[in-house]
Amino acid sequence: MANTVRVTLRIEETVKEKYEDVLSSLGLNMTSAMNIFARAVIRHKGIPFEIFQEEPDPFYSSHNLKRIEESRRQLANGEGFIKTAEELGLDEED
Repeated sequence: MANTVRVTLRIEETVKEKYEDVLSSLGLNMTSAMNIFARAVIRHKGIPFEIFQEEPDPFYSSHNLKRIEESRRQLANGEGFIKTAEELGLDEED
């Protein structure tokens, strides 16, 4: 075996437990997984996957918020109309 060093890291307990469960189902342990990850970082010269913020709820998209505001304006000016969930057929259970 090549020269190895001990590396210590901190991780939330519940995350560690879930992580180990997934790794176990793959036949791996944390040491093997970290070695795979380290080699992938070296090979890619960076993180081997995309890191991004979670997408916000599409309901709050700027496009949707503009439509909602326009609908509110129309209702306030008496230009719109109101339908109940029953009239729209939304109260029926599938």
